[in-house]
Amino acid sequence: MMNKITRIEEISDMLDFGTDLVKFHIFFKKNDGNEVSVPFIVYLWDIIKFLENSEPDAAAYVNKVSKSIRSYGMKDGKILKILHGEEFPLHSFVEKYFQNLPVDKIHKHIEWSEKIINPSYIEDFREFERQFQPDLANSNSRRILFIEALDEVVQKEVNKFYPEFFEVRNNDLYAKYDEILMEKVGELGSELDNFFFKNSKK
Repeated sequence: MMNKITRIEEISDMLDFGTDLVKFHIFFKKNDGNEVSVPFIVYLWDIIKFLENSEPDAAAYVNKVSKSIRSYGMKDGKILKILHGEEFPLHSFVEKYFQNLPVDKIHKHIEWSEKIINPSYIEDFREFERQFQPDLANSNSRRILFIEALDEVVQKEVNKFYPEFFEVRNNDLYAKYDEILMEKVGELGSELDNFFFKNSKK
Protein backbone atom coordinates (compact mmCIF):
# COMPACT_ATOMS: atom_id res chain seq x y z
CA MET A 1 0.00 0.00 0.00
CA MET A 2 1.42 3.37 -1.05
CA ASN A 3 1.49 6.07 1.60
CA LYS A 4 -0.32 9.08 0.14
CA ILE A 5 1.40 12.44 0.44
CA THR A 6 -0.80 15.03 2.13
CA ARG A 7 1.43 18.08 1.82
CA ILE A 8 4.96 19.23 1.03
CA GLU A 9 6.53 22.19 2.80
CA GLU A 10 9.73 23.99 1.83
CA ILE A 11 11.84 24.91 4.84
CA SER A 12 14.92 27.12 4.58
CA ASP A 13 17.93 26.87 6.90
CA MET A 14 18.56 30.60 6.42
CA LEU A 15 16.77 31.81 9.55
CA ASP A 16 18.29 29.27 11.95
CA PHE A 17 21.69 28.66 10.40
CA GLY A 18 22.30 31.48 7.92
CA THR A 19 22.79 29.07 5.01
CA ASP A 20 20.65 29.02 1.88
CA LEU A 21 19.82 25.33 2.06
CA VAL A 22 16.23 24.22 1.50
CA LYS A 23 14.71 20.97 2.65
CA PHE A 24 11.32 19.50 1.86
CA HIS A 25 9.10 18.31 4.69
CA ILE A 26 6.97 15.53 3.24
CA PHE A 27 3.84 14.75 5.24
CA PHE A 28 1.97 11.60 4.34
CA LYS A 29 -0.71 9.24 5.58
CA LYS A 30 0.11 6.21 7.64
CA ASN A 31 -1.66 2.93 7.03
CA ASP A 32 -4.29 3.89 9.61
CA GLY A 33 -5.21 6.95 7.53
CA ASN A 34 -3.75 9.51 9.91
CA GLU A 35 -1.03 11.94 8.88
CA VAL A 36 2.46 11.40 10.28
CA SER A 37 3.30 13.81 13.08
CA VAL A 38 6.92 14.16 11.96
CA PRO A 39 7.55 14.63 8.21
CA PHE A 40 10.04 12.77 6.08
CA ILE A 41 12.80 15.29 5.30
CA VAL A 42 14.81 15.52 2.10
CA TYR A 43 17.11 18.29 0.87
CA LEU A 44 17.07 19.84 -2.59
CA TRP A 45 20.44 18.25 -3.41
CA ASP A 46 18.88 14.81 -2.79
CA ILE A 47 16.14 15.61 -5.29
CA ILE A 48 18.68 16.78 -7.88
CA LYS A 49 20.72 13.61 -7.41
CA PHE A 50 17.55 11.56 -7.85
CA LEU A 51 16.67 13.45 -11.02
CA GLU A 52 20.13 12.85 -12.48
CA ASN A 53 19.36 9.14 -12.47
CA SER A 54 15.64 9.15 -13.23
CA GLU A 55 14.92 12.40 -15.12
CA PRO A 56 18.18 13.56 -16.75
CA ASP A 57 16.53 16.34 -18.77
CA ALA A 58 14.95 17.83 -15.65
CA ALA A 59 18.24 17.49 -13.77
CA ALA A 60 20.10 19.21 -16.59
CA TYR A 61 17.66 22.12 -16.46
CA VAL A 62 17.98 22.53 -12.68
CA ASN A 63 21.78 22.38 -12.94
CA LYS A 64 21.67 24.98 -15.72
CA VAL A 65 19.65 27.28 -13.46
CA SER A 66 22.10 26.66 -10.62
CA LYS A 67 25.13 27.49 -12.77
CA SER A 68 23.48 30.71 -13.93
CA ILE A 69 23.42 32.00 -10.35
CA ARG A 70 26.68 33.54 -9.22
CA SER A 71 26.96 32.88 -5.50
CA TYR A 72 29.61 32.34 -2.83
CA GLY A 73 27.35 30.30 -0.59
CA MET A 74 24.59 27.77 -0.95
CA LYS A 75 21.84 28.99 -3.25
CA ASP A 76 18.87 26.64 -2.90
CA GLY A 77 16.42 29.48 -2.25
CA LYS A 78 17.60 31.38 -5.33
CA ILE A 79 17.29 28.25 -7.45
CA LEU A 80 13.77 27.55 -6.19
CA LYS A 81 12.69 31.13 -6.82
CA ILE A 82 13.60 30.76 -10.49
CA LEU A 83 12.12 27.26 -10.80
CA HIS A 84 8.82 28.30 -9.23
CA GLY A 85 8.75 31.47 -11.32
CA GLU A 86 9.05 29.36 -14.45
CA GLU A 87 6.44 26.89 -13.13
CA PHE A 88 8.90 24.01 -13.07
CA PRO A 89 7.00 21.05 -11.52
CA LEU A 90 9.50 20.48 -8.73
CA HIS A 91 6.99 19.19 -6.17
CA SER A 92 5.88 16.48 -8.58
CA PHE A 93 9.49 15.28 -8.65
CA VAL A 94 9.62 15.41 -4.85
CA GLU A 95 6.55 13.18 -4.86
CA LYS A 96 8.21 10.83 -7.34
CA TYR A 97 11.30 10.69 -5.11
CA PHE A 98 9.14 9.74 -2.15
CA GLN A 99 7.18 7.16 -4.13
CA ASN A 100 10.43 5.47 -5.14
CA LEU A 101 11.69 5.09 -1.58
CA PRO A 102 11.89 1.51 -0.28
CA VAL A 103 8.78 0.60 1.68
CA ASP A 104 10.82 -0.47 4.69
CA LYS A 105 12.47 2.96 4.83
CA ILE A 106 9.07 4.65 5.06
CA HIS A 107 7.92 2.18 7.71
CA LYS A 108 11.08 2.76 9.72
CA HIS A 109 10.48 6.50 9.56
CA ILE A 110 6.94 6.04 10.84
CA GLU A 111 8.16 3.81 13.66
CA TRP A 112 10.94 6.23 14.56
CA SER A 113 8.77 9.32 14.46
CA GLU A 114 5.68 7.94 16.16
CA LYS A 115 7.17 5.70 18.83
CA ILE A 116 10.49 7.30 19.68
CA ILE A 117 10.31 10.99 18.80
CA ASN A 118 7.71 13.27 20.26
CA PRO A 119 6.97 16.08 17.75
CA SER A 120 7.57 18.70 20.44
CA TYR A 121 11.07 17.30 20.89
CA ILE A 122 12.01 18.36 17.37
CA GLU A 123 11.21 22.01 18.07
CA ASP A 124 12.78 21.81 21.53
CA PHE A 125 16.00 20.50 19.97
CA ARG A 126 16.03 23.27 17.35
CA GLU A 127 15.56 25.80 20.14
CA PHE A 128 18.48 24.21 21.99
CA GLU A 129 20.62 24.59 18.87
CA ARG A 130 19.64 28.26 18.62
CA GLN A 131 20.58 28.87 22.26
CA PHE A 132 23.79 26.84 22.04
CA GLN A 133 24.93 28.77 18.97
CA PRO A 134 22.85 31.96 19.07
CA ASP A 135 25.04 33.81 16.56
CA LEU A 136 25.38 30.98 14.04
CA ALA A 137 22.92 32.42 11.52
CA ASN A 138 24.37 35.93 11.85
CA SER A 139 27.94 34.61 11.57
CA ASN A 140 27.23 32.63 8.42
CA SER A 141 25.29 35.50 6.83
CA ARG A 142 28.01 38.00 7.71
CA ARG A 143 30.69 35.78 6.18
CA ILE A 144 28.83 35.60 2.87
CA LEU A 145 28.09 39.33 2.85
CA PHE A 146 31.75 40.06 3.62
CA ILE A 147 32.96 37.85 0.76
CA GLU A 148 30.47 39.43 -1.64
CA ALA A 149 31.70 42.89 -0.59
CA LEU A 150 35.31 41.81 -1.22
CA ASP A 151 34.27 40.51 -4.62
CA GLU A 152 32.70 43.85 -5.52
CA VAL A 153 35.82 45.79 -4.50
CA VAL A 154 38.19 43.45 -6.36
CA GLN A 155 36.09 43.57 -9.52
CA LYS A 156 36.07 47.36 -9.39
CA GLU A 157 39.86 47.48 -9.11
CA VAL A 158 40.36 44.86 -11.82
CA ASN A 159 38.23 46.90 -14.19
CA LYS A 160 40.26 50.00 -13.33
CA PHE A 161 43.70 48.41 -13.83
CA TYR A 162 42.90 46.06 -16.72
CA PRO A 163 40.21 47.81 -18.79
CA GLU A 164 41.58 46.36 -22.04
CA PHE A 165 40.56 42.87 -20.93
CA PHE A 166 36.91 43.92 -20.89
CA GLU A 167 36.92 45.96 -24.10
CA VAL A 168 36.46 42.87 -26.25
CA ARG A 169 34.69 40.29 -24.16
CA ASN A 170 35.75 36.71 -24.72
CA ASN A 171 33.21 34.52 -22.94
CA ASP A 172 35.62 31.64 -22.34
CA LEU A 173 38.34 33.90 -20.95
CA TYR A 174 35.83 35.83 -18.85
CA ALA A 175 34.52 32.58 -17.38
CA LYS A 176 38.08 31.58 -16.49
CA TYR A 177 38.74 34.99 -14.94
CA ASP A 178 35.55 34.78 -12.89
CA GLU A 179 36.42 31.25 -11.77
CA ILE A 180 39.83 32.42 -10.50
CA LEU A 181 38.30 35.51 -8.91
CA MET A 182 35.63 33.60 -7.00
CA GLU A 183 38.05 30.92 -5.84
CA LYS A 184 40.64 33.36 -4.49
CA VAL A 185 38.19 35.89 -3.06
CA GLY A 186 36.27 33.07 -1.40
CA GLU A 187 39.45 31.70 0.16
CA LEU A 188 40.57 35.13 1.37
CA GLY A 189 37.16 36.03 2.76
CA SER A 190 36.78 32.75 4.62
CA GLU A 191 40.30 32.93 6.05
CA LEU A 192 39.81 36.50 7.27
CA ASP A 193 36.38 35.66 8.66
CA ASN A 194 37.86 32.77 10.65
CA PHE A 195 40.67 35.02 11.88
CA PHE A 196 38.29 37.71 13.09
CA PHE A 197 35.96 35.13 14.65
CA LYS A 198 38.79 33.62 16.68
CA ASN A 199 40.43 36.89 17.69
CA SER A 200 37.59 39.34 18.20
CA LYS A 201 36.07 40.02 21.60
CA LYS A 202 32.37 40.62 21.89
